[in-house]
Amino acid sequence: KKELFRERRALSKVIEDMQQIDDAFIMTDKSYGVNIRHVLRLKDHLLTMRNDEHVPVSLPRYQQVKKAISDYWGQHR
Repeated sequence: KKELFRERRALSKVIEDMQQIDDAFIMTDKSYGVNIRHVLRLKDHLLTMRNDEHVPVSLPRYQQVKKAISDYWGQHR
């Protein structure tokens, strides 16, 4: 079941607030944020999520996203 959240703030601010509660949330692009717990793979600037959806990772954020995922998986696997 998909949940819909509506927020009238910049997504980056929403993700910052969510990171205060749970550091598994990251921005992947100016229009996308994800919970790392649901990431299965990062390939060709696309994240594959557990629900088989793909989320783009912008070029400027690619290394940051890659490191965040690697760090998270290293701590939780």
